[in-house]
Amino acid sequence: MGRCKVSFSPATTVSGADLDQSVTGQVYEIYKQDVSAADMYTHFQRWKWFLEEKLLSRKLTDSQNEFIFPTLGSNGVIYPNQELSYDTVQEYIDEFQAKAGLTGRFTTHSFRRGGAQYRFMCTPLGQRWALSRIRWWGGWAKKEGVGTLLQVVNQDSKV
Repeated sequence: MGRCKVSFSPATTVSGADLDQSVTGQVYEIYKQDVSAADMYTHFQRWKWFLEEKLLSRKLTDSQNEFIFPTLGSNGVIYPNQELSYDTVQEYIDEFQAKAGLTGRFTTHSFRRGGAQYRFMCTPLGQRWALSRIRWWGGWAKKEGVGTLLQVVNQDSKV
């Protein structure tokens, strides 16, 4: 099974809707999935290849503190030493949602919740995940009870 590790810088400031906090460095292991739409491993590898080969025309370097999701200027210039902000990602989601004619409010959390819903409720029988596996995969706190998890995966089946 394919696997890659993704590291986030030691002192990243995350800001956005009612959120300003310092995040300590994290390393995530991303595994290849059997469901193409939910396969972050493959999508991540494709994005990295596209960023390095087509946009930067060179490999990313750790020594220069470059980001895998860099800032893209309005003039199309990529700033690999500047991280893509939460607010910018939310603006992209809002724009995509409007152009797709979707109603409601979607955030990055919608994607995480949607992935949990898919694995718990929509995956073909025999491939569905138990709540314990969804909790582990999503990195949910151990204090999250089954009732809370069920509420999250059943909260809005339309997402």
